[in-house]
Amino acid sequence: MTIVALAELLNRVQNLDSIDNWLDEGGIRKRYLEENAKLTIGDEVPLFIFNPESPLPVAGQNLYRTTRHFPGFQESEPSFYKQPPKGLTRQQRCNLPKHPVFYCSDLLGICLFEVIQGISTISGEYFYFSEWEVLSNRKWRVLSFIFSGIPKTNPAYSYIIQKQPDVFKKFENFMSPNEVQAYIDFYHAEFTREGSHKFSSVVSHQFLHENDQGNGDFVFYPSVQGLKEANNFAFNENVIESGEIVLRKVYKVYIDQLTKTSASSIAWIYALKSVGEVIGIQLQWRDPDKNDNTQFDNHFLSVT
Repeated sequence: MTIVALAELLNRVQNLDSIDNWLDEGGIRKRYLEENAKLTIGDEVPLFIFNPESPLPVAGQNLYRTTRHFPGFQESEPSFYKQPPKGLTRQQRCNLPKHPVFYCSDLLGICLFEVIQGISTISGEYFYFSEWEVLSNRKWRVLSFIFSGIPKTNPAYSYIIQKQPDVFKKFENFMSPNEVQAYIDFYHAEFTREGSHKFSSVVSHQFLHENDQGNGDFVFYPSVQGLKEANNFAFNENVIESGEIVLRKVYKVYIDQLTKTSASSIAWIYALKSVGEVIGIQLQWRDPDKNDNTQFDNHFLSVT
């Protein structure tokens, strides 16, 4: 058993990045797939952590999304809060064009940062913060990584730390602890980097949609925009369509003024205008009460 040297791995990624126009109408170009496959040649203990029986997320747990109002948005239609239609799906960190996944987070306050990345100020807009409930109590098929520098305040900190010793042990006969850490740092940087998602989108797509052992349920990674204080999930859309995770509530918020004060904090003036709850097949809206305002405010204590 061998593990590819980090220097060689870096060289392979550079070759991958050098390919322009790596997508065509039919999907991923053959040359890109060939270069992508080279990333793990000789690397028999890769740092992709596949867990076929993950306990997270648990039944009853809430997950969150943020949706920015756009022309034609139908606020009472639950489908507008889910993953976009195939024809409107662009490439993102964990998906290829025309292959939608359901992105969500385990902290509502962090969801906003995912939607407004690259934006420093907002004024006079409506945003919708949706709350989803996990109904399924089964084990999940999950792909993740060992990530660097996870703060103890991260909701999944104990789960991530629990997995680290097993990964380090596999490498201890081949690398020093410092070399293993450098390897982990490389994978972390490659999966979470800004701008280009060539590496992460293909790896995620192959796991979610082209896995010989059965399609995966979701890809799990710390929030880049939230400085790893929370975690993002990229669910196979079948999990949502089968009703294993369902929409429960939507906060309709008017943002009068918002300014990013740092990478993970904001100053804003906003008003909770209404609360939507799923009744039947539609959202029914009502005026927010004191409890609604308190609950919503509490979601953002860590970022304001």
